[in-house]
Amino acid sequence: MSSPAAAEVCIAVLTVGDRLALQLRDDKPGISSPGHWGLFSGHLEAGEQPLEAMQREIYEELRLRAEPRFLFDFREENEFHGGPVRVHAFHADVSEVWDGHELREGQRAELVEPGDLTRHRPLAPLSAAVLERWIP
Repeated sequence: MSSPAAAEVCIAVLTVGDRLALQLRDDKPGISSPGHWGLFSGHLEAGEQPLEAMQREIYEELRLRAEPRFLFDFREENEFHGGPVRVHAFHADVSEVWDGHELREGQRAELVEPGDLTRHRPLAPLSAAVLERWIP
């Protein structure tokens, strides 16, 4: 018997200068990590490639056009998804377009120094896993 396919998500490390863009997620039931801080992210839709999904999610959540570059993939057990999740991590420097962002999902967005992440708790587990791998 084969195991079910892992859910797939894409997560963007968006930078503005030397700061990270974080989203305070909506605080409603039925979503992953409600009320947590996190990176901008989303699920891959059927037939969608990770880069396409990442570009779509950045536009849907912030109304920004960005050209994210692939960083890394990893698998992570995730309680919300009830098992393994395949995470596709990307980076995009949105310094030149950030002033035009329009937050469409979440309670708010903030720019945070990487060393100041402890003030933004709780941090969504998959976002934390990406940042642990990305920040030296």
